[in-house]
Amino acid sequence: MGSSDAMPLDLLEQVMTRFDATWTQTYGLTEGGCILTYLPPADHTRKIGSAGKAHAQADLLIADPSREADPDWPTGPGHRLPPGETGEVVARTEHAMTAYWGRPDQTATSVRNGYLRTGDFGYLDDEGYLFISGRLKDVIISGGEKIYPAEVEPLLRTYPGIRDLALVGVPDREWGESVLAVIVPSEAPVHDGAAESGANDCATFDVDAFRQWARSQVAGYKVPRHVVLVDELPRTTGTGKVQKGVLRERFRMIGG
Repeated sequence: MGSSDAMPLDLLEQVMTRFDATWTQTYGLTEGGCILTYLPPADHTRKIGSAGKAHAQADLLIADPSREADPDWPTGPGHRLPPGETGEVVARTEHAMTAYWGRPDQTATSVRNGYLRTGDFGYLDDEGYLFISGRLKDVIISGGEKIYPAEVEPLLRTYPGIRDLALVGVPDREWGESVLAVIVPSEAPVHDGAAESGANDCATFDVDAFRQWARSQVAGYKVPRHVVLVDELPRTTGTGKVQKGVLRERFRMIGG
């Protein structure tokens, strides 16, 4: 059983192949009454990577985040995005919380016109299946282009010699933000935090070759402009989520 975050697609494919088991997936959050969507076993192969469809009591929509200042957001004209377009996942269900106790400011931010903001970006396909693109706070905006780390990381992790990888945005004078790849190589780097700009601080990991390969796999604006090598990624105790805020703070000066 996996929980707390989406399982990387490559890992999900591996465990589905290895174990003779029935697979289901759900998506939700505590404030929403835990479960908002369900992907049944029958759909697991056909819709792999999806979080499933909203359950009968949940009204799930993808809202245009650029319109969130509108007082009637996310239910006003033009707020709901069509299938295939990525936006903010918001939900309404009778099981969702109505407020944070004693925290009216946070409530006003998190609950808008009866809809709960999940803090996730995602899209619905033309059959109503939800696909999560990543956390709102983790989205990188470089030169006006949005980069969703959760969509790019699984692909970049397939490069030989990478044990783990995370993408974060760092300040950039020209682009606003630029993409930083924090990599845990299969062979430990010479020193933790080794970087970057062509420097090969790991005996077997070639940063330049990695960047060249990445350019052949993803759009140019998604290719990491900076690369650092570390021994381990910082993770939360219990849930094991990568602490991207820690990475952003540690390497925030790398973009110049």
